[in-house]
Amino acid sequence: MDLSVSEELFVQDLFLTSENVCNISMKRVGQSLLDVLYVNLASNYDAVAVACMMCLVERYHEMTSRRGAKGLTPFYTEAFALLGSRLKLIIDLHLLSLEEATPESLGGVSLANTPHYIT
Repeated sequence: MDLSVSEELFVQDLFLTSENVCNISMKRVGQSLLDVLYVNLASNYDAVAVACMMCLVERYHEMTSRRGAKGLTPFYTEAFALLGSRLKLIIDLHLLSLEEATPESLGGVSLANTPHYIT
């Protein structure tokens, strides 16, 4: 990310161009990062990891905005939306598994000792 921000700033300074040229050049960087994210998120069911990724994406978006690099803003927007939808899916699956859980399916648990079970 840091390298792509530096490259965007270099392109702006060298060619004295508007942000449109930088958006075109950074689109390929963002798309390759999104491709990796799509592949890795498909098999991820770790809600904490996805939430941490959302925090990291938001943090990098703030950092690049402060440095004046706007070329990766579409990437950050799409990555945050993708991570958010995946987090919602994971949490919904966790809630569904809790709703369907019974003390018998958890095996060998006495209800007298564990009042935190939902029946």
